[in-house]
Amino acid sequence: MRRKIQLVIAALVVFGLWSMAAAQSLGDVARETRKQKKPATGKVVTNDDIPTQDNISTVPSVATAAASGDQSSDSNADAQATGDKAAGKQEKEENKDQKEWAAWKDKVEAQKKSVADLEKELDLMEREHSLRVASYYADAGQQLRDSKKWFEDERAYQADLEKKKKDLADTKQKLDDMREEARKAGVPGSYTD
Repeated sequence: MRRKIQLVIAALVVFGLWSMAAAQSLGDVARETRKQKKPATGKVVTNDDIPTQDNISTVPSVATAAASGDQSSDSNADAQATGDKAAGKQEKEENKDQKEWAAWKDKVEAQKKSVADLEKELDLMEREHSLRVASYYADAGQQLRDSKKWFEDERAYQADLEKKKKDLADTKQKLDDMREEARKAGVPGSYTD
């Protein structure tokens, strides 16, 4: 019986050593995988590759119309005049859009400034309060003399703090609403962020 147990243990040890010798390290597997990987040959499209509105024209150019050869010179002249009118109209629309977007940008910037001012005010108020608290608790005599005044001031501070936090939250919500309205009006995100 003892001999059988020794044989089983020996067999397990031999099998374990053999499996460890045959196993590859994780680094070797990673190197092989990296070698087998083929480089990506696809083109990555970025925002620079996409034409902007300045480059897009829905009206065919005169050179394109003349190159087709199907139209007579009179129709080319009419097409050019129509193209000029359409280009002028498109340019006016683009200028109108730019002005509208600039107006939205100004509104959003003003609202952002209001939010920043309120955050700064709130931060300043909290820092002054922490200094007042440190001063109050550092002087035991002041705690005994002015405890009633301290608690009145503390209640007033808490009420003012809550009011400022509510104003800040309302102002931030108004900014978010303004951005959403601008998005619905077709204003690009770069104008409202």
